[in-house]
Amino acid sequence: MAFSPDGKTLATGSADGTVRLWDAATHRQVRSPLTAGTGPVRSVAFSPDDKTLASADGAVRLWDVATGHQLGSQITGGSVALVSLAFVSVALSPDGKTLATGSADGTVRLWAVATGHQIRSQLTVGTGPVVSVVSSTGGKTLATRSADGTVRLWDVATGHQIAKPLTHRIGTVLSMAFSRDGGTLATGSYDAKVRLWDVATGHQMGKALTGHTGPVGSVAFSRDGRVLASGSYDGTARLWDVATRHRIGSQLTGGTGPVMSVAFSLNGKTLATASGDGTMRLWDVATGHQTGNRLIGHTGTLVSVAFSHDGKMLISASDDDTVRQWKTDFLVGPVLPRLCALAGRTLTPAEWARYVPPGPAYQRVCP
Repeated sequence: MAFSPDGKTLATGSADGTVRLWDAATHRQVRSPLTAGTGPVRSVAFSPDDKTLASADGAVRLWDVATGHQLGSQITGGSVALVSLAFVSVALSPDGKTLATGSADGTVRLWAVATGHQIRSQLTVGTGPVVSVVSSTGGKTLATRSADGTVRLWDVATGHQIAKPLTHRIGTVLSMAFSRDGGTLATGSYDAKVRLWDVATGHQMGKALTGHTGPVGSVAFSRDGRVLASGSYDGTARLWDVATRHRIGSQLTGGTGPVMSVAFSLNGKTLATASGDGTMRLWDVATGHQTGNRLIGHTGTLVSVAFSHDGKMLISASDDDTVRQWKTDFLVGPVLPRLCALAGRTLTPAEWARYVPPGPAYQRVCP
């Protein structure tokens, strides 16, 4: 799934072969599903201007977000026999002009969004499917992750690979994230370590960050690039000072299951963790303390969590086939002023007697 850049629309891709658009304010589907094809939709991505959506269901399709109509013909080009598995990941450049696709045949292709034509020859990544493609914020560099865990960096302008694969001396990579300036790539590996890489050279920056006792399935940079968060199958999340590579505070215990996803709020003050036990938690980055109670409601493993751009909403996705929205402004800071503003008045004595548990005497809790 993916948010539009303005945060107003959520796109979801499903194993039923459809793409759906949702109004983030009303929680309602914007229109009928976009019927993508016969295979499961494994990846979706918005253009920066919110006007175009890309989806991968074996073929790649571009959609007009306003009308829900497909733009032009589907993009094909995978060389594997099973067409429904040809394209498995998509990413749009920050300027929205270039589409990158990862394929089951181990290749990456760049496409001109305006024409649907392939730009230059394909990038040969490896022998296994390219399961993830990530674009740096500036759009100059691509990171690709193959099914075998190998990560490669690519210069978008030339199509050339930057240095050697990042996994030539390390364990299988499960997660990766660019810093906002695009100069650093963080990877989390099956060997329970986090590594930082210089994108320009492909060299590892210092020693690996150690402390987790299980595979690291999620990494995320704060917006200013000073703090890195990692989530592990050992059930904990950790915060790291990027400059010193030292751990910040103690480990954050995210639940009884593995921490599947971590995400920073826009201001970097709050970290969200999603766990395999179906719960989420919010953490104060400065203190390392949990903010509020755990968030419950999902009945299956949480697989992804993301903040809206204004930080007031949290989105969670689960293998219980649901996507849920959470209003985080009620969980961060004083809650009473927000509740009073929403209600517009205080409770009447009759409402107090009906709704407040026995014990406290009636009082005007709102001005």
